[in-house]
Amino acid sequence: MKRATAEIKGKDLVIHLSEPLNMDHIETVAGNKERFWVDYDVADTRRVTDKQRRLFFALMGDIGRWSGEEPEWLRKYYFYPLFAERMLKPVSLSSESDSTISDVNVLIDMVIDFIFEYDVPINAAYSLLPRDEEHFLYQCCRHRKCMVCGKPNAQIAHYDAVGNRSRARVDHRKLRFLCLCPVCHRRQHDIGIHNFCKENHLTPIKLDEEALIKLGVMTKKRMNEIDNE
Repeated sequence: MKRATAEIKGKDLVIHLSEPLNMDHIETVAGNKERFWVDYDVADTRRVTDKQRRLFFALMGDIGRWSGEEPEWLRKYYFYPLFAERMLKPVSLSSESDSTISDVNVLIDMVIDFIFEYDVPINAAYSLLPRDEEHFLYQCCRHRKCMVCGKPNAQIAHYDAVGNRSRARVDHRKLRFLCLCPVCHRRQHDIGIHNFCKENHLTPIKLDEEALIKLGVMTKKRMNEIDNE
């Protein structure tokens, strides 16, 4: 995909081309040279950060201790190729790299998926994990890991008050959740949920239908009943 600068003028997005378009190709695919549809995305020009590097290499260290593989091997021969296969471009965390913050966020999300899927114990990296990042928090809920301390068999906690309503009658798809171990859950009740989230830099998340069913929060039958009411 080629890159160009753009600016917004009123309701229009004006793209400044660095070279002429292939008008024959445009007419072939669009049937028109004057008006046609385009797909666009905003390019991330930010480069990988030191914070991302620290988190990634700490995760590699924890996976290495669990698996017995060298972190260097895991990085070069497993996670980098996995990223390239999915994103159709290479990634690197070196200081000379052109990889962006968005690229490395995708890479870290892939590592987090691996950790949850294989129940990898994380020690050195846990304090660096992004507790305000939706992908990590979603995986905590799906796998019932405490968002704060990482303990297993954590409890799904409502952030939005259910009130006096029967939980069976509530559409949980509209509510936000946390996943907390009993100790952290008690702390949340002691100081209040807003103070607790602020203290631990947590952002409550909504869960999709698949996760709500998997966790036993709702059934597909109940979702269909609500949708048909």
